[in-house]
Amino acid sequence: AAKLTNLEAYLKDYHSELLVAGTYVLNEGIASEDVMVNEINDVAPDVIISRLAYPKQEKLIFDNKKRINGEIWLALLEQMDKPSHRSEKLHKVKVYLYKKVFRRRVNKYQKTKD
Repeated sequence: AAKLTNLEAYLKDYHSELLVAGTYVLNEGIASEDVMVNEINDVAPDVIISRLAYPKQEKLIFDNKKRINGEIWLALLEQMDKPSHRSEKLHKVKVYLYKKVFRRRVNKYQKTKD
């Protein structure tokens, strides 16, 4: 639960108008994936954001992309919010650039929806 709250705050830092329509913690097994797919499809989101360890995330997307009614599936790296090993300054530059690109893509997507 704390990880979900941290992820939501992290994403809202990228785009303050982000509306989180639902959350799901994936447990091991196919039944959990079926429940996840049903919950996502009930909400009918424009964007699905996931953050899992490699290779679980890639397998999840590959196995379920045809079953989910979302237009975009954004897969975040599990370690994305951890500081860079090189330097704090470099990390801040990377975060700034990620935020800028993320906002630009969200705004571009919103324009295509209007």
